[in-house]
Amino acid sequence: MWKDPIVEEIHKVREEIARECGYDPEKIFKRIQALEKKNSGRIAHKEDLRNAG
Repeated sequence: MWKDPIVEEIHKVREEIARECGYDPEKIFKRIQALEKKNSGRIAHKEDLRNAG
């Protein structure tokens, strides 16, 4: 089966975040929110994509 290196990297990072948060959904959610806030300029939103074309 073909493997997508980007998808594999996403799965790897997701697992690292979950492990660091003790697999606690609340901690994972807060961690992701903090990452989104820190990297807000690097995150694509569907509204941005609609207005791009």
